[in-house]
This record gives sequence, structure tokens and C-alpha cells, in this order.
Amino acid sequence: MKEIFIVDDEPIIHILYNRIFTRFGNSICGEAFNGQEAVEKIREMEKHPDIIIMDHRMPIMSGLDATKEILSMDPEINIIFISADMSVKDEVLKEGVHSFVIKPFDFSELVGLVKDIDS
Repeated sequence: MKEIFIVDDEPIIHILYNRIFTRFGNSICGEAFNGQEAVEKIREMEKHPDIIIMDHRMPIMSGLDATKEILSMDPEINIIFISADMSVKDEVLKEGVHSFVIKPFDFSELVGLVKDIDS
């Protein structure tokens, strides 16, 4: 079982991820609706999640900026970065994210990536 932290500005995406990931035996240990909120919540956690599912385009702070801050705090966190913008792929991979997923995607791809991460 993996502990997953969800970062996305769309509430319906949170509901979908919750349903999908818990169905496959994982738990949701936290949620944020923008990058700044994610950074603040991760900073306050005693134990960091096994995986962060990070959206790219969000208000207040982008997923790219949040990823940089979170990985500077803990470079061992596995981040699955999700975006419709291929132009950020190389940059986020250089930052050290585990995976880059292009939108639109099949949820089975995301479930497979989560399953393959060693916790």
C-alpha cells in the first residue's frame, strides 16, 4: 500500500483519484488544490508521502514551481507530474520527478506507474 498526496486544482479530479487509488489498495494521505498549498502541507508533514500526483497548471503556484520546492526539501519523494504541455517535460524530468504523464491519459497508465514505484 502506498500513501499518495494529490495536487490538482479541479475538485472532480481529487474525487476520481481517491476512488481509483483506494480501489487498488492505496491510501490518500493529503490533498492540495494549488502548488503553494502543496508545498506548505508537505513541509508540515512529519512523514512525507510515498508518491505525489502533481498537476502542472494551477492557480497561485504552478506544479513545476511546487515540484522544485518539494524536491529541494526531500529529493527522495516520488512525483508523478501530469501535464498537457509537453514543453515542460524535459525540465521536470531534470528536476528529478519519477514520471511525466501527458494529458489526456488512461487511468490504467497512472495506476501502473503508482504500482511500479517501490515505497
